[in-house]
Formats: sequence, structure tokens, C-alpha cells
Amino acid sequence: MKKNVALVVAGSGEIRDLTISPGTKVGEVMTATGLQGYLASKGPDQPFLRPEDDLYEAVTEGAKVYASTPAEAGGR
Repeated sequence: MKKNVALVVAGSGEIRDLTISPGTKVGEVMTATGLQGYLASKGPDQPFLRPEDDLYEAVTEGAKVYASTPAEAGGR
């Protein structure tokens, strides 16, 4: 069963609607969306997910995933 998630790109206001399958890794999503070098989290105050983390298992249907650069993430 697939899940629909929204990828929110920090600083741009862009939201990308994605459909992910079981076993989809965070790094795969970032590469496929052209966001290599960005960090992903489940919310602004949440820890970052690792590229090898299973995104499908980490989020629920309809969840927002936030992508930010290390500089934006650090608040500088």
C-alpha cells in the first residue's frame, strides 16, 4: 500500500506531493526530487531523518516532510 506525503521545501514555500512505496528511503526521495544535500524531518522542531531511514515507516498517510539545507536548519 502506498502513502501520499507532502514534501515542504524550506525557504521556497514549495510543496511537492509525493507517493511513496514501502521501503522508500529518505535519500532516495531527496535524490529523486533534486534535493541532494537537503536534510529531511517530520517537522520544524523534529530531529533530522538519516538518508538510509525508511521514510515509509517514519511517516503516516498525508504527512508533511520538511526539507531544508543545513544552513537553514541551523538558523544562521
